[in-house]
Amino acid sequence: MNWLRLMLGAMVANGFGMLGAKMLAETGLGSRFQDQYLLGWYTTGFVVAVLFTLRKLALPWRKEVMIGGGMALMSFLGQTCLVLALSGGAPGYLVYPIANGASVLFVAVAGVLIFREKLGIPGMAGIVCGLIAVVILSLP
Repeated sequence: MNWLRLMLGAMVANGFGMLGAKMLAETGLGSRFQDQYLLGWYTTGFVVAVLFTLRKLALPWRKEVMIGGGMALMSFLGQTCLVLALSGGAPGYLVYPIANGASVLFVAVAGVLIFREKLGIPGMAGIVCGLIAVVILSLP
């Protein structure tokens, strides 16, 4: 149950990150305050992670820190691209489905190509439905 609460918290936090990026773009502040927004967002995430670590009174393993750092870097790059696209005038109805759908598709393709995962019929159907959803959501 603890895992579920943490995953739901991560989903909500991710949504707030995208909402903030949209608000920056809509107010015309994305090009001027992108760095401050991302610094505040990722600093807050780091502080929350440190507080969870201190709560358990255990230091994370080196592997956990490396994986978390890699995930944070990829997330930072993705958020930067999202803010730049929105600030550059790309419509939100196009940016958000591509940003969300592309990451899921990338993970699925990487799983098959790198880790040799076998996709069954439900997995293939999920990927096809995801691609169709991105196309439909990208229509004006």
